[in-house]
Amino acid sequence: MGASIDFSYVASHAWLVMLQVAGLIVIKAAALWLLSLTSGIAADQQSLFALSLAQGGEFAFVLVSFCTQAGVCWGRA
Repeated sequence: MGASIDFSYVASHAWLVMLQVAGLIVIKAAALWLLSLTSGIAADQQSLFALSLAQGGEFAFVLVSFCTQAGVCWGRA
């Protein structure tokens, strides 16, 4: 995917691309926040969960794995 970016299009439509990326992140964050409400994540961690994972792709799986192993996800100590 990354290798097929048309940089001339991105440069000529920079504001449109930035708005679309921001919109996608907002939609993903909202969906993740709603998911956090129903999955037992501690209330003080819901926003962090949603915002941390909304911006990522494959890196989101690394974050989930790390916080699960560290015992900081889903309100567990």
